[in-house]
Amino acid sequence: MRRYISLLLALAMAFALAACTNNPAENADAPANTETTAPSENTETPSVDANDGADENALPDYTYLSEGVGENGFYIGVKASDIVTLPEYKGVSAPTSVVTADPEAVAQEVESLLSSLSERVEVKDRAVEDGDTVNIDYVGSVDGVEFTGGNTQGQGAEVTIGVTNYIDDFLQQLIGHMPGENFDIEVTFPEDYGRDDLNGKDAVFNVTINYIVDTVTESEITDEVAAKIGYESADELNAAIEEYVIREAKNEFISSLYEQSEISEMPESVQKNIEDYVRFNVEQNYGVDLATFCQYIGTTEEEYLAHAVESVGKNFLSAQAISEIENIEVTDEDIIAGGYENAVEVFGMPYVKRYILMQTKVPEFIIANAVIG
Repeated sequence: MRRYISLLLALAMAFALAACTNNPAENADAPANTETTAPSENTETPSVDANDGADENALPDYTYLSEGVGENGFYIGVKASDIVTLPEYKGVSAPTSVVTADPEAVAQEVESLLSSLSERVEVKDRAVEDGDTVNIDYVGSVDGVEFTGGNTQGQGAEVTIGVTNYIDDFLQQLIGHMPGENFDIEVTFPEDYGRDDLNGKDAVFNVTINYIVDTVTESEITDEVAAKIGYESADELNAAIEEYVIREAKNEFISSLYEQSEISEMPESVQKNIEDYVRFNVEQNYGVDLATFCQYIGTTEEEYLAHAVESVGKNFLSAQAISEIENIEVTDEDIIAGGYENAVEVFGMPYVKRYILMQTKVPEFIIANAVIG
């Protein structure tokens, strides 16, 4: 159930924000807890799951996202075709990738998926090499006296030789040593290190190498890999990846088309619905509220929402306008065929119908009337 809902949310977010040029979220830095210790600065990024602790069998209630939207998936009291000037959407040229999965894009998705499923391995039977990620403990001292902040307290610190920024040649001195070894490393703090008790001082770090961090990555999708993420077989997962790649190509093509639309006004009810939608997506994807998220990316709620309403609203209203003109509607059969019955309980019928119009019905109409190639 969680996999289905997560997929639905991800697709909705990707499509709705696809036309957001200079989207602040694209440059977002995840919130981090930063703790400075000699001889390095260690930054740890927490992961947030909005569903942690949730009952797997309980459906969440996000039906407020249907407010302002009618049972047909259209905004209530809004005739989009009166306020949207649409570009030519019949007979337009479309790339073959909107109907046939691009092999290069598929390969990239497979590589990304396999990389995300890599398993962490603690290696203890070989010497440390340049470029290795190593878990170490250390105690630092100057003139035989331990100094504050120079002790890992047995918690272990993960460092990557050639990447992690430690003073002097601290990390290079790990090369050639075996996990389990305990030895001293000698370094000199920079004159401008920033601490009077350490500036320019020679120091000794007693180091213990706990283990080398390695990852094991599958070279191809197998039935076992597919099972890890809830698919019955490698064939089913490969088909899903191809479907996703095609869908992404469609989204990009349709969004580029909608970007050419012109909207004469943004009804208040539409703006309110989109603002709720954007807040919801930020909370689901980043685990923080919009105000906190905007602080991380260096903007204000007002600026972020204004940009989102303009771009997302153009997508939503363009899809509705085409639906009105071409008499495109979502039927009960569409909901059943797409397996959206549970989604109706979670988001409400209006939201789901609008989603299907945007994600399936209108794009299918445009592409069916396009010149492919």
